[in-house]
Amino acid sequence: MEETGEFSHRLYDNLKKVAQNLHISICNSLAVSYFMKSVSANKTDKADAAVIARYAAAMNPAPYREPSRDEAELKRLSRDRKYLVDERTSFKNRLGSQKARDSRSALRNVIDAIDREIARIDARIKDYLAHEAGDECRREIRLMQTVPGVGMLSAAIIYGELGPLSGYTRKELSAMSGICPVIRQSGTSLHKGGISKRGSADLRRILYLDSRQTIIRSKAMKEFHERMLSKPESSTMTARTACMRKLLLVLRGIVVSGKDFDPNHVSKKPNFKKEGENLQKSEKSA
Repeated sequence: MEETGEFSHRLYDNLKKVAQNLHISICNSLAVSYFMKSVSANKTDKADAAVIARYAAAMNPAPYREPSRDEAELKRLSRDRKYLVDERTSFKNRLGSQKARDSRSALRNVIDAIDREIARIDARIKDYLAHEAGDECRREIRLMQTVPGVGMLSAAIIYGELGPLSGYTRKELSAMSGICPVIRQSGTSLHKGGISKRGSADLRRILYLDSRQTIIRSKAMKEFHERMLSKPESSTMTARTACMRKLLLVLRGIVVSGKDFDPNHVSKKPNFKKEGENLQKSEKSA
């Protein structure tokens, strides 16, 4: 089935109650949509159902991985909070354009009510992590908070959107976050255009906000940001996107290693260029 938010997950739960051994896939709506456009021009419920069946037969998508209790709860709370924050911003924008005193008073009352609900959700997230979350969830969120610019709420959102970071490779994490670059090539025409934007927009949003603080507070990230900006083809946005990806990979590295963030850590990646030059010199001398 296509990803349709709460409806697809309710259907998944009901089907699993009927038969535990069913192979159920909840597929990316964008991928299914592209497949539909390639095989059918009609757009009806009956035609869509037939094409989704063809998509399943042709692509054999992997079974849906049901999120853990910790992932589901943190994702629910963080998305409720995001919705309220967006609504508060909308009401604040309206407040600035209102002249009537009673209208302004009504809008302030609504904003105050939203603020109280946001504070309640923040307290609930803190209480959940302190008393109800599993050991793995607590461990990863504690480790993530050791990175400058990443707070408890940010770590909870990242865990809710992705689950345990230790379960991903570097490439998988880049793809899941939608931050990986997209290359479009046709013949001699090569265009490197933006990022894939697949996966969670909420995850990219929190990485964007946190990366700004990490650039300010971490010397290594500041130097990386400046290095990205110095490239001829770079821009402010591409440099920030590179920092978002870097931050996510740093968080994964910390979680996998089980060690707190070390500001003096030096990467020990092999210098293949230098090793190749040394090999050439040794061959010539031989």
